[in-house]
Amino acid sequence: MLGNPLYIINGVEYTEQELFGPKPTSPYYPLIEQEITSINIIQAKNAIKLYGQMKGQSGVVVIETKDGKPVKK
Repeated sequence: MLGNPLYIINGVEYTEQELFGPKPTSPYYPLIEQEITSINIIQAKNAIKLYGQMKGQSGVVVIETKDGKPVKK
């Protein structure tokens, strides 16, 4: 069974729950307020090669922000 993709923001891994769950814990929440410079989606087949079966099985979303840090709230 496939789950949610892995999110990597500025080199740090986050889960769907940490970014979008009912009580997000990511410093990048809310993602819409971040200064995003790039978003790359890696399909499961290639994500498994890069990140392993457990992390890559649902794909990976790689996000880079302008300064490499979350926008201050």
